Amino acid sequence: MRYPRVARAGTTPSQMVQTIDFASTLLSMAGVRDTVARQGVSLVPVMDGSATTWRTSVFLEYYTDIVFPRTLRMGYDAVRTERYTYIVYRELPGMEELYDLERDPFQMDNLMGTVRGDSIVPVVRSELERLQREALPAR
Repeated sequence: MRYPRVARAGTTPSQMVQTIDFASTLLSMAGVRDTVARQGVSLVPVMDGSATTWRTSVFLEYYTDIVFPRTLRMGYDAVRTERYTYIVYRELPGMEELYDLERDPFQMDNLMGTVRGDSIVPVVRSELERLQREALPAR
C-alpha cells in the first residue's frame, strides 16, 4: 500500500494481513468511526510501524467451484501460520495437507503421515479450529 502520511516509502512489513483488513484500514485513514463489527482490523499500525502485537495466523477457506469439473470436491478450510500451512478438504474425508514454509516455501513436501507432521498437526489443527470459531460462530 502507498499512503505517504502513514506508510514509510520502501518498507516491507512482515506481518500477516488479509483483504478483510482493507475496509477497517480505509475507514481509519479517512478518520471515520467504524460502527460495523468486522473481522478485519486496521493496517495503520503495521503501515506506520507502531504495531506491537499482531496476528500470527490467518484463516483461509475455499468453496468448491461447480463451474469447472477439475475443481469439484476441492473445497477446503486452512490455516496459514508464520511457519506452516495446514489444509483440510471439506468433501474429501481424511484428506489433509501440511507444509513447513520455512523448509519448503513452495509447498512441495506434504508432511501428513510423517513422524514430524504427526507432532505438528495437533497444534495447527487447534489453531484452525480456533479461527473457524472466531470467523463462523454458528458453524
